[in-house]
Amino acid sequence: MDTNENLLSRITINPNIMVGKPTIRGMRITVEQILRALSSGITEKELLEEYPELEKKDFQAVFAYATNLVDSLLQTINPLNKENEQKWASTAKKRLEELRSGKVQAVPGEKVFENIWKRFDK
Repeated sequence: MDTNENLLSRITINPNIMVGKPTIRGMRITVEQILRALSSGITEKELLEEYPELEKKDFQAVFAYATNLVDSLLQTINPLNKENEQKWASTAKKRLEELRSGKVQAVPGEKVFENIWKRFDK
C-alpha cells in the first residue's frame, strides 16, 4: 500500500495547467473533475475507460488530497487545543509565505490562510 505522501505526490499544481487547479500527475485532469464525476454517480471503471491515462492509484491520491483539505479546513475552523492551533499557525505562515513569494499559486479555499495569518501575525 502506498503511503499518503506517495499518493499525494501524484497531485500536482502548476499555474500553467488548468489555471493552477490541483491535477493528477500534471495531466489536464483535475482533482475537482474526478470528485464531481464520482459524486454524480460515475464509477471509477467508467472514468478509467474515459481517461485511459488514469490509474487506480490516482483515485486514491484524489481521496487523500481531499481528506487533507478537509482536515486542514476543520483545524482552521475548530482547533482542538493550543498545540494544534500553534501547529496550524506555523503551517499557515509557511504556506502564506510561499503564496506571497509567488513560488506557488493559491488553490480554492486558501483565502483562509490570510485569516489565520491575521490571527497570529501580531
